[in-house]
Amino acid sequence: MGIVVANDTVMRNQYLRLMTRVSAVLVATVGLASTASAQPRGITVYTDVEFNGSSQTFSQAMPDLRSVGLNDTISSIRIPTGETWEICEDINYGGRCREVTGRVGDLRDMALNDQISSMRRVSGAPGFGNPRSGRYSANDVIVYTNPNYSGRSVEITGDTPDFRSIGLNDQVSSIQIPNGGRWEICVDIDYGNQCTVLTSDVPNLQRMGWDNRVSSIRRVDNTTARYDRYGGNATQPTLVFYSQPNFRGASQVMTRQSNTDVIARRGSLRLNGIGAWRLCDTYGTCATIDRDVPNIAALGLSDRITSVRQLSTADYRRSR
Repeated sequence: MGIVVANDTVMRNQYLRLMTRVSAVLVATVGLASTASAQPRGITVYTDVEFNGSSQTFSQAMPDLRSVGLNDTISSIRIPTGETWEICEDINYGGRCREVTGRVGDLRDMALNDQISSMRRVSGAPGFGNPRSGRYSANDVIVYTNPNYSGRSVEITGDTPDFRSIGLNDQVSSIQIPNGGRWEICVDIDYGNQCTVLTSDVPNLQRMGWDNRVSSIRRVDNTTARYDRYGGNATQPTLVFYSQPNFRGASQVMTRQSNTDVIARRGSLRLNGIGAWRLCDTYGTCATIDRDVPNIAALGLSDRITSVRQLSTADYRRSR
């Protein structure tokens, strides 16, 4: 019996040591989990290098750090795992910008020490970030007051006939358009004067001669539904003239009330709505169309179009 008691004592001591180790592991695990959950989400900035000095943590975009007294004072940054932030040297995300992750102990290494004036989340949490990171819908357009997608920005979700309503008339310098999107920008409100269709991002509208000229914008779909946008409804058919074949280049919308003498014999025409149109040039040569024309040269017109007239059903039948 004495041997049995000795063996029981050894086994009990081994069990106690094992449970002590398990408890230690559990405590350490809980401690790590608590530390991780306590780590603030968002960017923490410090006024001194190596995470010293005054600090503040931000979970939302900061277009102007002057509002919190941190303009041109940041020297180091901490960012939680999985998040990326964009830091910029000017307010409203202007000037030189850099995307950063993790820890940056000394912003002198990036030549941005005491130079940051705005910052925004790029990825890592829904509901924040900039347009390039997927914050906006794939169907939206973002316009900017400065080139290279900087300055003040506005998300546009649908046709906007007057940029004065969003405070951006004649102020747009760059545009981001989602893949597959087609948007028409125009010089005047209500889609008047010169217009052009964009199908991809434009980092600098000045290169197109459109800097600070946009006053209205509308979506151009690839379905028949797009036709109604040009005329308002099916009872107001329109023509869209393009300066290049295959519906490319600068465009101008024509209605029954529009002025003529708008386009040379080169280019293309899109007929929006039901009906037919009669086009004549300066020499009196005319052509009737009832569908899209990818190349105006195919109509046989010899000079600038000076007369555009919508035909009634009876007129159309007589012209055939």
